[in-house]
Amino acid sequence: MTDDDGHLEANDRFDEICPGNGADLRQSRHSERRLSFGRVGVMKTELPADIARSISLVKRLDEVRRTTEFANQRAKLRRPPMDLFSRGMADPKSKVALLASDSRFQNWALVVIVLNAVWIGIDEDHNYKGSGIPLVVFDVGEHIFGFCFTFEILVRILAYRKKADFFNDKHLRLWNIFDLCLVVMMVIEIWVLLILDADASTLGSLSVLRLLRLLRITRVFRMVPELGMMVKSMAAAARPMSRSFSTGVVAIRYVFAIILTNWAKGSEERLIKEVDGVPGFFDDMYGTIPKSMLTLWQVLVFDDTFSLIRATLSEGPACGALLLIFIMLGAFMILNILIGVICEIVSGTTETEKDKLLRERIVEVFDAMDVDGSGTLTENEFNAQAASRLQKLGVDEDVVAVAFQIIDSSGHGCIDQDEFVQMLLKMLHPPTTQDLLLLQKNLTMVQTLLAEYIQRASIRHQRLEAKLDSLRGRQGSAESTRFGSDRMSSTASLETREAVHQLLGEK
Repeated sequence: MTDDDGHLEANDRFDEICPGNGADLRQSRHSERRLSFGRVGVMKTELPADIARSISLVKRLDEVRRTTEFANQRAKLRRPPMDLFSRGMADPKSKVALLASDSRFQNWALVVIVLNAVWIGIDEDHNYKGSGIPLVVFDVGEHIFGFCFTFEILVRILAYRKKADFFNDKHLRLWNIFDLCLVVMMVIEIWVLLILDADASTLGSLSVLRLLRLLRITRVFRMVPELGMMVKSMAAAARPMSRSFSTGVVAIRYVFAIILTNWAKGSEERLIKEVDGVPGFFDDMYGTIPKSMLTLWQVLVFDDTFSLIRATLSEGPACGALLLIFIMLGAFMILNILIGVICEIVSGTTETEKDKLLRERIVEVFDAMDVDGSGTLTENEFNAQAASRLQKLGVDEDVVAVAFQIIDSSGHGCIDQDEFVQMLLKMLHPPTTQDLLLLQKNLTMVQTLLAEYIQRASIRHQRLEAKLDSLRGRQGSAESTRFGSDRMSSTASLETREAVHQLLGEK
C-alpha cells in the first residue's frame, strides 16, 4: 500500500469518527498554518482549531455533567404537562390561559380537592339533626365547593385557544373528561335537583354520587408525580413479590403446618388441654392444616406471638423451638429479602418514571422552540429561546451558549427531535462509566489519527526537501556549465580580435 492509499484510508477513518468534520478540517483555509516545519526531520505541531474547540466543548460538558445532580431536576419534574403555552394550545394574550398555567392556580385546585375530601368525611359524621352543627353549614359548604370546582373546570376549558382541544389534548384528555364528569354530577346534585324541587328520597339516592368525588383525589397523583411513581412501583413489584411470597413464605408455612398439626394430633389429651383458661387451646391452634397455617401467619406478624410460643414450649419443647426457627426463617429472612426486592423494583421504576417525565418535558420544549413546525430546529430558532427554556430544564448557563454546537454533532446546521432529546438527557444526567469509556475511546482514536496525519506529513515534508535539494543541485550544475561556456566564448572572441589586429598590422 502506498502512502497516498494509507493517507486516504486514514481520512476515511477520521470521517467515521468525526462525520461532517473531517473534510472541513482538511479543506480549511487555515490548514497550511496547522503544520510548520524547520529543519529536515524536525517538526513543530499545532492542534487544529476545530479539534481544539471540540475537545474544549467536551471537557466543559463533562465538567458540567459531573457537577449536575439529577436531584436538582425534581422541582421541574413536579410540574405536570399542563403548560398550554409550551404546546402551542393557548392564546399568549389570554389572561385565562395565563391563570390556568400558573402554578399558584394549580396548587389552589389541589388544596380545594384535599379540603373537599376532608369535608365529605365531616359531612358523613355530623350531617344529621342533633349533631350540634347547624345543617345549613353543610349546605353552604356544598355550594362553596360546587362554585370552586365549576370555576376551576371553566378556567381550564377557556384556557384553550380552540375549546375542542379540551377533549383532544393528548396529554390531558382523559383527566379533562374525568374532571368534567365529576363537576357535571356535582352540579346536578347541588343545583339542578334543587331547582327541580326533587323529593328527599331522590336526593338521598343521588347523594351516593357524592362519594364519587373522592375519585378526584387521584389528581394528586398527577400533580405530585412522586405519589404516582410510588403507585406504579407498587404495581410493578406486585408480580415478583407474589411469586416470591407464594414460593417462599407459603411453602414454608405449609411444611411447618404439617409438622405442628401432626404433633398436636399425636395426643388426644393435648387437643383438649386447657391453656390460659381456653379449653381445647391446641386444637384451636393446630387442629387442622388450615388452623396451623393461620396460627403461623399470626406468629409471622407477631400477634401475641410469645404467649403462643410459651404455651407450646411448656407442652413440647421441640415444637416451641420449631416456632422460633419459623420466626427466624419467615419474619427475619424471607420477609426482609422480599422488602429488599420491592425496594429495588421501586427504585428502578421510579428512575424510569423520572426519565419518562423528563423526556416529556424535553419534547415539549422542542415543540415550543420549533416555531415553523418543520420538526427540526435551526440555529436561529434555537438561539432565540434556548437560554430561558434550557436553563429551566436544568442545563448549565455556560453550556447553553454552545449547546447548539454540542447537539448538532453531524454539523448539518439543524437538529431533529431525537438528537435534541438524547443529547439533553445526557446533559442532565451524570456521566456513566460507559460514557466516559466511550469518550476515552473516541479521543484515543482521534489522537491516533492525528499522529498518523503528522507522521505522513513529516514523510511528505522530507520528500519535498529531498526534491528541493535535487532541484537546487541541478540548477547549480546548469549555472556552472553556462558560466564555462560564456567564458570560453569570450576567450575565443578575444583571441580572434588579437589575430585580426596582428594581420592588419603586418599589412
